[in-house]
Amino acid sequence: MEDYLRAHVWEPAGMDATSFDVPTRIIPRRARGYEFDAASGELTNAVQEDVSYKYVGGGILASDEDMVRLGHALNAGTLLGKPAIAEMYRPRLDPSATAMPAPDGAPPSGQPPVQGLIWRLQQDGAGRDYVAHGGSVKGTLSCLANYPGQDVVVALHVNARGGKADLREAAEAIAATVLGPAEGD
Repeated sequence: MEDYLRAHVWEPAGMDATSFDVPTRIIPRRARGYEFDAASGELTNAVQEDVSYKYVGGGILASDEDMVRLGHALNAGTLLGKPAIAEMYRPRLDPSATAMPAPDGAPPSGQPPVQGLIWRLQQDGAGRDYVAHGGSVKGTLSCLANYPGQDVVVALHVNARGGKADLREAAEAIAATVLGPAEGD
C-alpha cells in the first residue's frame, strides 16, 4: 500500500518527505510527541504506539511542506478530477447536527462544521469557505486547511498535546495574511 500511495499520490503531488510511520524505521527528523498537563504545568513523553493498524486512514508521516503540496495538487486536479473533488467535499452531515470539537479538543466556534468525505467544510471569520482535516496521535496535533477557490493551503503540526493550541484558528490567521482581512476590517 505504501508503494501504491508513493506512486499514485505522493510522487505526483511532489511529496518526497512522506512515508508510513514504521516504528522500526529510521526516519530523519521524526519528532516525538509530548503531553502537557495544564494543571501541573508538566510536560511528559506521550505513550508511543504502533500506528500500522491505521495505515488505511492515518499513520503517515508528512512534513508541513508535503501537506501543502498535497493541497495544491488536489486544487490543481493533479490527483483527482473535478467530479471526484466535488464528491469528496459534498456535505455528508446535516449542518444542524451537534458541532464536533476541534482536533485539539477545544469547543467549536461559529457555525457547526459540516463533514465531507474526510474533510470538514469550514468558514473562517471573513466568511471564506475552506476545507480542513486535523488529527492527533502520540502527543502531536496537526491541521491542514485548504482554501481551494483561492489555492491557499496551510499545514500545521505541533508536538505537544494538551496545551491551548487552536490549530484551526492559527491556520485561518495564517491564511488571512495571504487572503487579506475580512471585509470591513
